[in-house]
Amino acid sequence: MTEVLLARHMIHHPELDSVSHCKNLPGVCYRMWSQSLTLTKEQYHFVFSTVTLQFLNAKRIPSLLTELQEATAKNGCHFLVFPVQSELYSLPNSFTFLPKHEELYHFYQNRGWSVLKYKESVGQYPVYLVCCSLKKLFD
Repeated sequence: MTEVLLARHMIHHPELDSVSHCKNLPGVCYRMWSQSLTLTKEQYHFVFSTVTLQFLNAKRIPSLLTELQEATAKNGCHFLVFPVQSELYSLPNSFTFLPKHEELYHFYQNRGWSVLKYKESVGQYPVYLVCCSLKKLFD
């Protein structure tokens, strides 16, 4: 059984809800999880978090990412999309966490993860979005 964690903020996200109810992927178990809650001690093969980190308390981010890393099975992957600080564009005041350029890249790399892809580019609302694909190489 492949365990997939779909991490989200408290905001209702219909696309994630529909993915979590998909019956066409045998052998895949989805878990929806709000990032404001404590993570259960399960092992996941894939963690998907898109455009959620910026709404969380900035002081919570390091421990949250550590929890996600610890809950990831060996050879598991994380896929993250989030805005980063930019001198070129202003960002909404509601964004309580905005990592600096390559901050989360180094956060993962310094903990022994293989960064499969990391790209900072201007997104739809002129903010820099980072797409990370990260692989855990150890237990």
